[in-house]
Amino acid sequence: MDRQIQIYLENELLDLFDNENIVVNSTVQNVNDISKVFTDFSLSFTVPASQRNNRIFKYWFEPDNTNRFDARVKKKARIELNYAPFREGKIRLESVKIQGGEPSSYKITFFGNLTSLTDLFGDDKLSDLDFSPNNHARDYITTRIGMTSGLFNPTDVTRYDIIYPLLSNERQFFYDSDISNDINIDKLVNIAYDNINQACGIDWTELKPALLVKQIIERLQLKYSVTFSDDFFSLPIFDELYMWLQTTKDKINTASGQVPIDIETRDSGTANFWDLGTNKASLTLISSPSGEAFGTERLDFTINVAPLSGYLEIDYQLFASINGGEKVEISNLQTGSNSITYYAKVLDSGTFNVEVELFLESQDPFIYDISITTRKQVKGNLTWFNLAGGAGVEVVSSTFLSYLSTLIVSEHMPDIKVSDFLSGIINMFNLVIIPTSDTEFFIDTLNNWYGAGDVLDISKYVDTSDHSLNRGKIISSVNFEFEKGQTILIDQRKDSRGVSYGDINVDVLDDNGKPIQGSEFKIKVPFEQMIYERLKDLNDDSTTLIQYGLVTDEDISPVLMKPHLFFSENISLPTKRYSIISPSNNAVSNNLYWKVSHIDSTGEYSTIFNSEIDEFTGQAITNTLYANNYADYVSAIFSPRRRTYSFKCRLPLSILSSLKLNDRLIIDSRRYIINNMKSNLTTSIVDFELLNDIF
Repeated sequence: MDRQIQIYLENELLDLFDNENIVVNSTVQNVNDISKVFTDFSLSFTVPASQRNNRIFKYWFEPDNTNRFDARVKKKARIELNYAPFREGKIRLESVKIQGGEPSSYKITFFGNLTSLTDLFGDDKLSDLDFSPNNHARDYITTRIGMTSGLFNPTDVTRYDIIYPLLSNERQFFYDSDISNDINIDKLVNIAYDNINQACGIDWTELKPALLVKQIIERLQLKYSVTFSDDFFSLPIFDELYMWLQTTKDKINTASGQVPIDIETRDSGTANFWDLGTNKASLTLISSPSGEAFGTERLDFTINVAPLSGYLEIDYQLFASINGGEKVEISNLQTGSNSITYYAKVLDSGTFNVEVELFLESQDPFIYDISITTRKQVKGNLTWFNLAGGAGVEVVSSTFLSYLSTLIVSEHMPDIKVSDFLSGIINMFNLVIIPTSDTEFFIDTLNNWYGAGDVLDISKYVDTSDHSLNRGKIISSVNFEFEKGQTILIDQRKDSRGVSYGDINVDVLDDNGKPIQGSEFKIKVPFEQMIYERLKDLNDDSTTLIQYGLVTDEDISPVLMKPHLFFSENISLPTKRYSIISPSNNAVSNNLYWKVSHIDSTGEYSTIFNSEIDEFTGQAITNTLYANNYADYVSAIFSPRRRTYSFKCRLPLSILSSLKLNDRLIIDSRRYIINNMKSNLTTSIVDFELLNDIF
């Protein structure tokens, strides 16, 4: 049966030229590049300007046609071979050729299922994703829970979306159980807990949260209405892989601004100035331009603020607004209990309806009681007088008011594009990403992807007497790199060994020790590494179970890292616990924390390319990113047996329509990997570029 090609544009069958070559090009080189994520696409080709096609393209060649075809937009399309599905995608109209004053043909391009993911993401950054389900109070209690147990546990006890790891951007931590060591200064602090020395410990405000990478992947899919397969992202390691949320060298500032003071109770007086629903005081005042003329009226507020225990050292400030106008300061920065006086009046002639609202602002969480005495006063000849009786005075109050800062997760995401983040994950783990529909993508490691392919013997379709054979790609250097490290231990390591922590930099030499001339094999990811430190107890030189990271330079000055990924597991401390300072300035004992690490809890995965010494165990990290995901691939490239073969054949439709890039082909007893194939749908001829499979 002769092969027939059918091309449909939005379910309408196009007329085709009998001799038009339509070639689909598929290459394995694109499967881990999200900018080229679609492995199938065709060269542009032409279709006749037939009556049918003119109707489908809505006579696009007539520019004054108001019902014209929109050539700016790709239209849904599909290709069938003998009316059997072959490829789905989109068609874009490129041009029309006019001959003898009449349209003769349309030039169109068929694309894979969708545009690339980079087109979909554009220049969006991680901060553009919706992380609102993970927003949380920025206070001592919530932070301590994040340090010890974790926040947001949507599925089971092994996954927490937010944790507060011991990554210090402020001070160097050390551990000394000697109760006489009470160092707690700007750049150095003893974090050991004992029930006698209450002067030392971690300041909770110096810690920053980390977000589970799986949560980032999930929020990404929601925003762009795409679905990634769970072949890889469902692995247990993605319940342990986190990204630190650092956007500034400074402490997190999550002040909520000037927040209206909530009025709860009317305690005395019959003036009813205050509306307990709107939290505003309203009344009529007789005013004068100077505000001091005889008979002028004003409101006198005496505001008593009483912070609760634990918040006595927190700075706060009061503001007021009249008739919804600008908020003006009515107090300087205050700490502790204070009585503040404020006068509200209108500097104009006449009688005015006046509405007053009070606000409080703090840079830190703040809990307080408040009592407000409000008096209506009138100006006499020399002084102000309260109106007589209860009608001129009112006392209102509230207890246990909370000024709590909210940490908006999206505002603290590292400065990185969505496309760069996903590309970094793909390159770290050598993943393939392949569309399975308009909105669905298969994602797994390259090794697993090849393992899922079929083995097909196509020997009888290939004329092996006529083919070409080329040497494999020559590599002169191999480089697997992270972003340049900036932290103190990374700098010291680079100075002593000449290579950054976790990187691989190798120049390839020939048998005579001379550099080989070739191309560079380089993988660079947009993440920054750091070296952690397992603390020793300086009192007895024993090793604690506490491991932390110092995010400073050699001067113990904060540094702003590129995005930092790490594994973390919750560790119990039966002894040698650490302390955190509460708002009441007391040291509180903690027996749980989230350990920062380059390896997961099983030791089967890591976040570094090169083998390094694990800071916690003192053992070499062997299951590196390179060993797990690249070693076989790179070894095959360097093998002296590697060859590149070019074959030409004519495949039957049953094979061509189902052939996948991860399938292995057998030709005359030799097994090959597909590197590239060009399928001419018109002639049925396939041009293969194959690599001999080294196994």
